[in-house]
This record gives sequence, C-alpha cells and structure tokens, in this order.
Amino acid sequence: DFDVLHLNIWGHVGNADSEEEVQALVDNLTDLVHDRQPDLVSLNEVCKSQADGLRESLAGEYQVYASLAWWPAVQKPACGGEFGRAILVRDELTADSRSFAKELPVDEERDLAKRPIVCLAMEPLRTLFCSTHLTAGSSDAVDQERALQVEKIHATFAPYNARDWNIILGADMNMRPNDPNLDSIYEPSYGDGAYGIYREAHPDRTTKEETHQSGAPIDYIFINDQPFSISRPLITPVDYSDPHVYEATVRI
Repeated sequence: DFDVLHLNIWGHVGNADSEEEVQALVDNLTDLVHDRQPDLVSLNEVCKSQADGLRESLAGEYQVYASLAWWPAVQKPACGGEFGRAILVRDELTADSRSFAKELPVDEERDLAKRPIVCLAMEPLRTLFCSTHLTAGSSDAVDQERALQVEKIHATFAPYNARDWNIILGADMNMRPNDPNLDSIYEPSYGDGAYGIYREAHPDRTTKEETHQSGAPIDYIFINDQPFSISRPLITPVDYSDPHVYEATVRI
C-alpha cells in the first residue's frame, strides 16, 4: 500500500512573512506527516526555506526532492529566494530511485513563474511519483497554456506507461474535474468526453468534493490504469493553508 498525501501549502503568499512564520509552517507540516504517516507527499507552492526546514525536521524518515527556482513574485526574504514544488518519500522506498524534474510550458511574457513537475522513479517498485501545479486563471490564453502543460505531463509519463509502471500524481491542476483539458487524463468510464488512462483517488470528485476554501475542486491525486484499488480518501481543511489536505491509500 502507498499512503499518499497532497497539499498546496500556500508557502509564499500565506506562510513566508517572517522566519517565524516559515518555521510555524514547517512545524505544522512535520506534525501532519508524523500524524498521518504517509509514504508519499506532494507539496505545491514551496519556498526554499520551507523545503530546507522539512529536510532537517524529517531527516532519517523522509527524503525531500524539490524543484525550486527564482521567481519575480517571490520577494519575501524569509522564502529563501526560490520557490516551486517538492515531494517527500519515506526513506525505505528511495533505494535505487532516480529523481528528476521537467519544466511545463508557460507564456514567459505573461507569467515568469517556473512550473516544474518533480518526480521520483522508484525502480524496485516500478512506481513513478510526481507533483506539479498548473497555471491559474480563466482566460482563453491560460486555457491554452494549461492544455500544453497537460501534454507535457503526458510526455513525461509516456516512457513509464510504456513499461507498465504504476504512476501516481499529486497536483493542483487549477481546473475543475469537468474541464475539457482534463479529458485526456480521465479514463473513459468518467464520461463527458474522457479518453485518458487515469483514475482520480476520490470517488466523488467529479461531482462535489472541494479541495479549497473557495469551494473549488482543483487538487487531485491521479493514478494510471494499473491494477490498483483506492481506499480511505480523505479531504481535510487545515488552518495554515487555503487548499485542503488531500489523502488516499493506493493498493497495488
């Protein structure tokens, strides 16, 4: 079984006004990990200082793999000058594994943010675990950009699907489940034009479950169409981030 946890931690906007605020977030996330004991953790909107803090507080328990870069909006000194995505993986699962990151396409004239997908390929387990965060917004240009980002996700996963690996993705897609840009992800049983090979961890996500204080269901845990079963999906609000904690158990 893999216990998987995904959270957009709102690291720069809401949790980096001071070193004390950064440490408070690190403490909250460390407590969350110790309480839930996940095997795999996907984190979006992570400051370098927060990733460094988690690496220290969880040393000997989890490996932290981060893809961070300078971004013009990251002006708060406590953030550490870099910002991005991170995954946490339980130590014993990381032997003979390879981490990597790829950049999703963005319109650099409109959005100077780096939008990586960060992954760990766990060869002995034939499992790829990744985290990413797509562009926010509601314009036609943003829709087209997210479509290109989804294509890049497919290209990243293609070699692993060809080898019949298990693929688990935690993501803030910034789209509701019925967005046409997700049709290539959802497997056909979801209907409404879906033609992909991935299932969503929560059985009610296509109808009602929110993952954000706004009520929007925009965060996901996707699993490719391998012989998986999914149990214990749980979405929990927390007071240190506007997105909720999203957790599920995936049984191979």
